[in-house]
Amino acid sequence: YARFKNIKCLGQVSYEIISKYAAKSYFGLMPYSEKDDRFAYHMTNKLGEYLSFGILPLIPDHCFEMCNFASRYSCGQIYKKKYLFKFLDNLISENKKFPEENLKSIHQKHLSYEHLKYLIQNITEELNEKANIQD
Repeated sequence: YARFKNIKCLGQVSYEIISKYAAKSYFGLMPYSEKDDRFAYHMTNKLGEYLSFGILPLIPDHCFEMCNFASRYSCGQIYKKKYLFKFLDNLISENKKFPEENLKSIHQKHLSYEHLKYLIQNITEELNEKANIQD
């Protein structure tokens, strides 16, 4: 895809650079390896980052947990690795846009620091209550 001026593979970059490109992006590719199922059963930071910027995540079908999340909340596109180029061609030619605010809202409700803090507080309170009952 080097011939497309609107598709960039940047590698690891600073938050400032990510913000700059995110403001101009509609989707973000998650090209994770299938090796040893290392990405099959967990959520990566990249999913949260893309959603927090309002960028549609493109998730490989072997990343089961992220695919389940994206399907449940309609916040991502799932692709098969062997059809990646066809998938990208179709996505670009369709020029389909997903509401940025919906993606940001899903991040805020399910993946944000505030939500995580809320969950931890609830779990801590439940554990404390159970400990008090046993005493």
